[in-house]
Amino acid sequence: MGSNCGKITSGSGNVTFEGKAAARVTDVASCSKHSNSPEPLVEGSKTITINGLPLVRIGHSTHCSAKVNSGRKSVWVDRTTGQFGPKNPELTAGEEFFAGLLGGLLGAKLGGMLRDALPKREPTESAEVSGKKDEASTCKEDPVDVATGEMVDIRTDISIPGVLPLQLTRRYRTRSEDSGLLGLKWSTNWSQRLSFHDGHLVRFHNAGGRAITFIAPEAGLDGINLREPRYRLIGKRDEPRILDHETRQVLVFAPLVDGGTSRLERIEDLSGNAVSSSYDRDARLAGLAHTDGYRLEIRYHGVKREVDQIVLHDASGKSQTLVNYGYGGTMLSHVASFQHGHFHYTYDQNGWMTGWRDTDQTDVRYLYDETGRVIETGTRQGYHTGRFIYDDGRTRVIDGDGEWVYEYNADGLVTVEINPLGDTTQREWGLGRLLSQTDALDRRTEFHHDERGNLIAVLEPTGNTTRFEYDDNRLLTAVVLPGGARVKFDYDHLQRLTERTAPDGTVRRYRYGERGELLRVVNRNLETRHDYDAQLRLIASRLPTGAQFSTAFDVLGRLVEEADPDGNVTRYEYAAGPDNPRGAVSQVTQADGTVARAR
Repeated sequence: MGSNCGKITSGSGNVTFEGKAAARVTDVASCSKHSNSPEPLVEGSKTITINGLPLVRIGHSTHCSAKVNSGRKSVWVDRTTGQFGPKNPELTAGEEFFAGLLGGLLGAKLGGMLRDALPKREPTESAEVSGKKDEASTCKEDPVDVATGEMVDIRTDISIPGVLPLQLTRRYRTRSEDSGLLGLKWSTNWSQRLSFHDGHLVRFHNAGGRAITFIAPEAGLDGINLREPRYRLIGKRDEPRILDHETRQVLVFAPLVDGGTSRLERIEDLSGNAVSSSYDRDARLAGLAHTDGYRLEIRYHGVKREVDQIVLHDASGKSQTLVNYGYGGTMLSHVASFQHGHFHYTYDQNGWMTGWRDTDQTDVRYLYDETGRVIETGTRQGYHTGRFIYDDGRTRVIDGDGEWVYEYNADGLVTVEINPLGDTTQREWGLGRLLSQTDALDRRTEFHHDERGNLIAVLEPTGNTTRFEYDDNRLLTAVVLPGGARVKFDYDHLQRLTERTAPDGTVRRYRYGERGELLRVVNRNLETRHDYDAQLRLIASRLPTGAQFSTAFDVLGRLVEEADPDGNVTRYEYAAGPDNPRGAVSQVTQADGTVARAR
């Protein structure tokens, strides 16, 4: 390598060239220029693989940018070069691995191969979180958080299915200080960002409007938050990433700048699917491009920073407006979603939502006290009517069913709930996670978690216990049922489920395409196959009997054609209009030519 500053120290266990183990990406070399720390080979052939990994030849590089300068003269290989990991002599390979930098299509495989070769380092830990987690909130009367008194509204405006689906969700809370694409107090998943403070604190501002803190004292990032173990900070300061264990997606952000904000640049999965963000000269989000071939154009009115319109352009060049937004000042006042209907909002001078109505003419009104807590809700139709009475650590809600009483802890999590019949439910919490629940009959259910936040056991009032086991990637590997029977799960290097083994030993196998699409399901040697188009939309399913069903979907996931095994074709048409604002099915043409039109 270069001036012979080291040598390759690992290689294939079963493939040799002239008696020497063949080198592959992820094999390591010693390097005297970097304290003899193991440096992984990060460049390799684009077309030749050994043991499923790219072949390395003369001219390919290590992580520290050293070149391979010797090889086997009797072996000819192609001249292609692919970079499968970063080259950065400023960070050790150990720092980069544990920072999660070896990402991309082979990221999970590279990480697994290197885990045993590099020195291990524990992630930093933080427990600082601001904001309320919606999933743990107890809400009443469409909906009001009984602990904080805040009105909470969560909606989806865009949903495009796929192996890597794309959605736009928005969330309002009365006391939110967030401000993003849709104005004051509205948080969205497209406005997720990082902020960097005091040279070592990274805060992740997520789609729920929460700020989750990670400790990041070094250039290589690897941090967890004990209260929100779903997320892990990885990468490095000039390409920080958030790994979402729940979705198995990676959020890639702009470089960290002390005192500044890093915007969302890309969303990836481990199969190579991605959504890339683009921004205009005013740093406004201008568009999103998906590897499935479609893109979203985001439009603004003049110099405003609030989005006015989002337009879909599919791979064939067709366009469709997906949503229009209207504002009163900087407050979102009107949403017209092609997929999810119309919503209208009103606010007072504080930005507290005083009412909303939808396409179905549901019309909800809210009254507040001087601190911004809802004290009364109701509709013209008489639904969702309720009064809220607040005491320290205790809230009473009076509605058509009677009086409900809620007691809550310092985190705003309900610990005691008493219904109008006097039945009491008690809950215990730890680090924001439910630990136990006891019902009115004193039946107690316990929920046990490990130090990473994984649910590892549920103890039922009957004494039965169900246990859960996980691997280092927090993937569920086994469920142990109360009688001791086990359901086992196996995954590939890209964390996709490949086998499910039932307690009786029956194995169901799953096989995937290059981009994560499910191709085959094998159950008791009976195989079901699936085929897809270039945009990864399902076009055919073949059953073990040989019968084939064909389908065609549009970019929004709407079925436009289906054919049964006998070749009978049914077609579906969609036409938006004043009487069909969401573009639902407008016409169905049966195989015999019969046409049914929606009214």
